[in-house]
Amino acid sequence: REERSPRASPRGHAVFLQARWRSCGLVGYPNVGKSTLFNAITQTMMASAENYPFCTIDPNVTKVAVADPRLDELARIEQSEKTTYGLIEVRDIAGLIKGAAKGAGMGNAFLSHIRGVSAVLHVVRCFADVNVTHVEDQGSLSPVQEYESVLEELLIADLEVASKRLPALRRKAQSPKDTEATRSLPVFEKGLAALEKGEPVRSVLTDDDRDLVPDIPFITAKPTLVVANVDAESAKDGNELSGQLADYCGQRGQRCTVVSAKLEMEACQLREGDSDAFQREYLMSFGLERGEPALMRILRECMDLMDIHYYYTSGQDESRAWFIPKGAKAPEAAAAIHTDFDKKLEKVECWRYEDVMKYGGLAECRKRGRVS
Repeated sequence: REERSPRASPRGHAVFLQARWRSCGLVGYPNVGKSTLFNAITQTMMASAENYPFCTIDPNVTKVAVADPRLDELARIEQSEKTTYGLIEVRDIAGLIKGAAKGAGMGNAFLSHIRGVSAVLHVVRCFADVNVTHVEDQGSLSPVQEYESVLEELLIADLEVASKRLPALRRKAQSPKDTEATRSLPVFEKGLAALEKGEPVRSVLTDDDRDLVPDIPFITAKPTLVVANVDAESAKDGNELSGQLADYCGQRGQRCTVVSAKLEMEACQLREGDSDAFQREYLMSFGLERGEPALMRILRECMDLMDIHYYYTSGQDESRAWFIPKGAKAPEAAAAIHTDFDKKLEKVECWRYEDVMKYGGLAECRKRGRVS
């Protein structure tokens, strides 16, 4: 049972668990580095990263292992035959431009792709490069304006959804028998009020609101991380452009992180088999602490955005991480293993990871009464 998801070690035979109920989507302008970041996160070259707008048409989709050294250590102590990591689905969605909500570019298709994800990674260009086409003015990069332009398209799309859904919902809510409409209407009204002020719906939703309407249809209600994509030399501390974006996001309570997609993709190409020594050394040469790839940091952010928690099971056959929603009770958590457990769970035995490490295994913990 643990809370965090750090880094991988391809130990022996690894089988990856698919988190079918969670996915992150990379969105933003064309040519801001979404596909490059996707390649870095997934450590593949499956996404086209060409230097022209709309080089990505259909979303690239892959499952990314949330690797965990503690799970590896647990498998080593229990001498497990295989290690099973959890997966997060990552989607590289083609670029939005001004007018996308009205169908400009390939707006309608792209907006539908964004609606299909659980959380959004909004990539913003914070690097100057005359060799990389910019859809607007190459000479006056403004990450804040770029972020607002994409957000504006999403707000317009949400307002259209609200205009279609709310009239019918208001009529249904007049009937006391329609408890679902009665429960949902205040949340939709709150979302509409935010949209009319030019604010994303997520800025006003509470946890209770999300519990009442877990599938609220607004794109701007989705948990979002703004990713400032900088040049390699600015990977450690960011630059002036990323600083402007970070200040803007900070004033609005919006999470923001800095990454150099190009540097990370170059680094992932240096990995040799199971060894990441060259990769780490290369990243450390740019001042990145411990040489940790952005893959791990971004995946941790994704898990947090989507309220993903996990626990371990371990034995001689397999050590495995099971993804569950944060706050899940024992039956719901056990249902990740088998759906029958949701109603038929009778008993759970729990070990603290620290105790297993301290005493050298589950059997020794049991002898010492370290089981709850």
